Amino acid sequence: MGKHLDLRGKTFGRLTCIEISGKDNQGRTKWLCECECGNKKEIVLSSLTGGKTKSCGCLHKEIRKKISTTHSLSVDENGKTPRLYGIWRNMKQRCNNPKASKYKIYGGRGIKVCDEWVNYMPFHEWAMSNGYSKELTLDRSDGEKGYSPFNCTWQTFSVQNLNKNNNHFITFLGERKTLHEWSQEIGMKYSTLKCRLDDYGWTIEKAFNTPVRMIKK
Repeated sequence: MGKHLDLRGKTFGRLTCIEISGKDNQGRTKWLCECECGNKKEIVLSSLTGGKTKSCGCLHKEIRKKISTTHSLSVDENGKTPRLYGIWRNMKQRCNNPKASKYKIYGGRGIKVCDEWVNYMPFHEWAMSNGYSKELTLDRSDGEKGYSPFNCTWQTFSVQNLNKNNNHFITFLGERKTLHEWSQEIGMKYSTLKCRLDDYGWTIEKAFNTPVRMIKK
């Protein structure tokens, strides 16, 4: 057999090779390695070079802990989905899933969930640090923008009802009014404006400026 590979100082995952420490009961070369966590452990050469072993075992423990923590947040002691987790899940569904019942007026209109909230933990931490309680609901300050820490607040149900898509505020020509107010301002039926924005996906400018076609009797 040829000379042993000199792996001293080389790093595999979290492990740094120190020296050859012998052979296992199958005659395979073992290396003494130091892990990033400070532990030292003998690792079979093929496990290092093949990528099978990347730490002394601490990495696996961290992954299991993370999975356990996430699971405990998504399922309570009664096996039910906690309200906050359900809010996050539904938010992603209506923005990302074309089969969701409200996708047309959210994801279909370009409303997205920010990259930071793609995973639950950052959303959970933001919610708990920004006044979340079971009496409040997630609300977007600007109905034309997506879900992010910069555009979301926790509001009472009565306040959010004022900001629903059938009564949300729209900024046009520098003025911010509800859809009902704009329909009266420009002399167009509310149902026509709502249909143009929600069903047809028109831009605000097109919806407001396109004359209504008169139907001859």
